Amino acid sequence: MTTKNLRSDNMSIKKIEQESLFTQNRDDLLDRLTISLANATLLFENNFISFDPTTKKELNEFEYHELLFCGSLFTSGLSLDSIKTLLSKLDKPYSYSIANNYFNFLTKVWQPQEAPPDVDELIEELVRDEDTEKLKELKERIEEYLGLDK
Repeated sequence: MTTKNLRSDNMSIKKIEQESLFTQNRDDLLDRLTISLANATLLFENNFISFDPTTKKELNEFEYHELLFCGSLFTSGLSLDSIKTLLSKLDKPYSYSIANNYFNFLTKVWQPQEAPPDVDELIEELVRDEDTEKLKELKERIEEYLGLDK
């Protein structure tokens, strides 16, 4: 699965771009989301998803992520009007990764979820920068945690 960056209110969020070779079972996703087929149909009738879930037992990559994204908003307890407001900032179809994007309620924009820093890269950066003080501090903290400071 690859993603495509979309600009939304000056913030870059990722949209699913590449089709998978495999399909996903609609009912498995509905069970995962804990929503009924009737509620998924409600998402279609309100133009939140681009396909009628009653006509598809198997979902392609785009449909899967679209239903997962919109269905997750639905099951969060938001009203349909609130979902409509949140989605108005995004381009259709809403095949975004719910795990990699979030709505910032302070700035009122969708933003990418930042990946946690890679520890090895951080250490390499400290080595390159010859930041011996920080490296010593980390060494002491690790030794203390592992009980090696005794």
